Amino acid sequence: MGAERVTLVVLDDGSAAGLDGVALAVAAFGHGRFRLTYAPDVAAIRAAAPRMRTGCVAVVNVDDDRFPKQTVADISDTGLPVVVLTDGTDETIAEHAASTGAAACLALSVPGRELVSMLEMLAR
Repeated sequence: MGAERVTLVVLDDGSAAGLDGVALAVAAFGHGRFRLTYAPDVAAIRAAAPRMRTGCVAVVNVDDDRFPKQTVADISDTGLPVVVLTDGTDETIAEHAASTGAAACLALSVPGRELVSMLEMLAR
């Protein structure tokens, strides 16, 4: 394994659904190419971002966030590519992702191999 590992900075405040699915997909299909780092809030991502530019992707699920657009915008402002995961019940989440500069908005139901490929591609 000569390539550098992709770091996924996952916003996990304890309430977001679907983040366990990301961890499972990375474990099952990532073949050691990923490192997961959990952040309890946007401030932690903002603090870590300057030392995590290349090979890093921020992953967030804002379906239950009171201010989803603001959360995605704040993380996008760090310069890290942001992947917004959603269960699809709130169609405005995809609109928020697009309007705030997120790199991708993916359904939680995306197959694990596809998710891993997308995350790896976005880290380049």
